[in-house]
Amino acid sequence: MARALTARGLDAHTLDLKPNDGSAPLEDLAAQIAAFAADRFPGPFDLVGFSMGGVVSRYYLQRLGGAERVRRFVTIPSPHHGTMTALLSN
Repeated sequence: MARALTARGLDAHTLDLKPNDGSAPLEDLAAQIAAFAADRFPGPFDLVGFSMGGVVSRYYLQRLGGAERVRRFVTIPSPHHGTMTALLSN
């Protein structure tokens, strides 16, 4: 998606949250978004989260002050109401 947005003349940045296997708490992953945003964006920005990244991004918005910085927020199929797949994890 970042390549497609860049091809359309938009400034797109990507962030890979670590770990990305569901073993870290939401607050730890959302803190990575907060640090990335503080480092890269001096003003308002748009935030897109894919899958679990959308849930983590929502935590950033709701609990870590991201709502003050984010202009638009989009999630693409994020499990905001949970998922049965989570039952398969440890």
